[in-house]
Amino acid sequence: MHPGNRIWRQPRAHRQLRWRNPKQHIVQRRGAEYTLATIAKHFACNLATGLPHLWEATVGPLRNNINVDDFDAKLLLEKGDDHAQELVSSLQVFEVTASSMDPSLHPVLLQHLPHLFTSLQHPYTSVRHMASRCVGVMSRITTMATMNGFLEKVLPWLSAIDDNTKQEGAIEALACVMEQLDVGIIPYIVLLVVPVLGRMSDQTDSVRFMATQCFATLIRLMPLEAS
Repeated sequence: MHPGNRIWRQPRAHRQLRWRNPKQHIVQRRGAEYTLATIAKHFACNLATGLPHLWEATVGPLRNNINVDDFDAKLLLEKGDDHAQELVSSLQVFEVTASSMDPSLHPVLLQHLPHLFTSLQHPYTSVRHMASRCVGVMSRITTMATMNGFLEKVLPWLSAIDDNTKQEGAIEALACVMEQLDVGIIPYIVLLVVPVLGRMSDQTDSVRFMATQCFATLIRLMPLEAS
């Protein structure tokens, strides 16, 4: 057999290993998530002092790389993929650990809520996605404080027709909030229906699609709100 043809006839064991890789990644991710959740529950209110490196990995990149007072999307874009990947990894840890943290640490997490909101306008889609998921988790564990900030800061971005990034971040965050709260979103339906309805005819496909999905969920829950 010609050496150039060897790539087409790899050993069966190698081919099976390659096909198993996606499943292995899923297992590894679930194991990591379970480990982080267990650690957070074990250390409870002492998580920040008992595991300072884990705490720094959870909120450090978010605090250090996102300037709430002077957000510069162009600068973040110039920093490149490595910077964005660091932020995504940190947000992944934030999402998992926040869900299992002791309630006494929730006020500390709320201090980083403005950074999460600001991350929703990050130029990288992956960062916006993870920030949206983290906002969703925060809405579940600290509902009133998170929703008050969301309605004041993020919801108006749906009307920012000159900035698609803000619109995409806002509607994805809303979708994550609705997923986490489920029927808990009912008290806020009256404030959400009109802004979401306005984006169902948006010129951006992703915004229009997610707005349609959110609106369908809100309509389904409206009879419960009336009762």
